[in-house]
Amino acid sequence: MENKKLLILVVVLSLIVAMGIGFGIGRIVTIRRASRIFAHFTREQMLRPEIEEYRAVMEPLIQEKQKLVELLCMAIEREDSLFAYRVAGEIAEVQNEMLMHTVQHLLRTGGHLPPEVRRDFIGFMLRGKQNRRLR
Repeated sequence: MENKKLLILVVVLSLIVAMGIGFGIGRIVTIRRASRIFAHFTREQMLRPEIEEYRAVMEPLIQEKQKLVELLCMAIEREDSLFAYRVAGEIAEVQNEMLMHTVQHLLRTGGHLPPEVRRDFIGFMLRGKQNRRLR
């Protein structure tokens, strides 16, 4: 009787370990496949002229935002709260404009991607990865 319980326990634990390993391998394979599809489609969809156009639009906005941030720092150092409030509002407007240009770019370039890849692509772009490429 003791051996049967031990045997059942070993079999159950073996099945649990096998399921965990299978899940992990399946997850890794799925992630690799999705990243391969993502890379393939983004390479096809992101045409060079569109990227250059996007950069041309975003570079002045990024520079304007940096100047406004410097102004905000100076206003905070001088303890001028009204001016700091106005500059913070202008920074928010510039960020909103940058976001709108990014969304328009995504709609142009990511329209033909499969839905699951499109979601990842949009998340990738909106997290700010595109701003690093501009510098």
